[in-house]
Amino acid sequence: MTLLQDFLLEAKIRTKDGEWHSLGIEAYAMDKIFGEEHLYIKKQLKMDNFHCCDYIYPTQESILFIEDTNLIATRDDWKKKVGSESSIPRHVFQFISELISESIRDEILLKAYGTLLIFDRLLTQCEGAKDRMGNRKLSFWVIVNDADSSEAQAFDNLQDRIQSTLRALVPEVVIYPLKKAREKLQLL
Repeated sequence: MTLLQDFLLEAKIRTKDGEWHSLGIEAYAMDKIFGEEHLYIKKQLKMDNFHCCDYIYPTQESILFIEDTNLIATRDDWKKKVGSESSIPRHVFQFISELISESIRDEILLKAYGTLLIFDRLLTQCEGAKDRMGNRKLSFWVIVNDADSSEAQAFDNLQDRIQSTLRALVPEVVIYPLKKAREKLQLL
């Protein structure tokens, strides 16, 4: 049986410029971190087909599921593909913008659901996991690695929609830019 400690590593986020930035914590690797060789929970539990968050970080009161994403680049790439607001009728642009937002929301929800399935199996199959992480409030953190604070505020509506969908399973969903996430983690 694998020990929980086997998955512990420095939590890092890779920004769109390719640089790694530490979150200032050690967390349990849920998924393979791009370009890194390490043991990760999803693979060890033979659940590689599931989408999930990048890290699990237990605090005294909660379990943080941490997902690193480049929402700004994803949104901008989609918008480049469909053209600018001035090049197509406004109502078509608004409809496409809503589809883009829904696609991003669905991707995050898919990762949240996969995370919960893997976490449930982790608690039963990994020695020490239930003692270290059982019976705590669950929180899903989406860290936007390519946003500053003003850009991340554009995702408040997205955060609310994800929160309302996951409310019964995960009481807290937040979307933070990298800098704010690091600050929040240091306070835990």
